[in-house]
Amino acid sequence: MGVRLASAYTTTIVNAAPANGVETIIATTPPVNLTLDNALVLMMGYILGSVGAAATSINWKLRRGNALTSALINISGNDTQVAAALFGRTIIYFDSPGISADLPYSLTFTVNGGAAAAVITDVFLGVLIV
Repeated sequence: MGVRLASAYTTTIVNAAPANGVETIIATTPPVNLTLDNALVLMMGYILGSVGAAATSINWKLRRGNALTSALINISGNDTQVAAALFGRTIIYFDSPGISADLPYSLTFTVNGGAAAAVITDVFLGVLIV
């Protein structure tokens, strides 16, 4: 008997980045089904963009679900960011949610200290069930 393991990805920016201190979902995967109770979810992602002239740091979070109230997966600190500069971040993380049906994952973004909005120019978020 074989098991077909799921995967999903997105390159769609769903919301523009906020100006200052507001966590915003920028990408959400299509739902995946976890058919094994011990399955791991490998999350991979990438964010590319620029921040405004007053920005001091950026922050990204992974959430199990498609809302800002969804379960937080990672422990995310602030990454120091040069004001008015480009940024690129690569993301690799694991989750172990147990058996679940139709489970999307979301990537959120926050810019801190920025009076002008950040600009997200490219995003990727993929999940592989392993």
